Amino acid sequence: MDGDADPDLQPIWLTTGDETPNGAKTLFMIDNAVADTSEMAILEVTAILFDGHDSAAVDQARGQWRDVTDAGLKAVYWAQDTERWIKKHESTGKD
Repeated sequence: MDGDADPDLQPIWLTTGDETPNGAKTLFMIDNAVADTSEMAILEVTAILFDGHDSAAVDQARGQWRDVTDAGLKAVYWAQDTERWIKKHESTGKD
């Protein structure tokens, strides 16, 4: 995390900011975090984790979906059922 020595040697970097001193290509956003779609476009994967039982979190995730797909990025929505994760919807993104 911030302040640790040798960030380029860290496989996981925990932060509340936009920096990626370890050269990360994957971003996991939690607790209503948001990222600009231009930042997402240079990454290989961005995962937005949210509580599907929280209506405000669901509304925010829907807005993020629109932002991502409007930017021409591919989006995939996964939901957890009682036993496993299932793919619910997938946008085409840039083809």
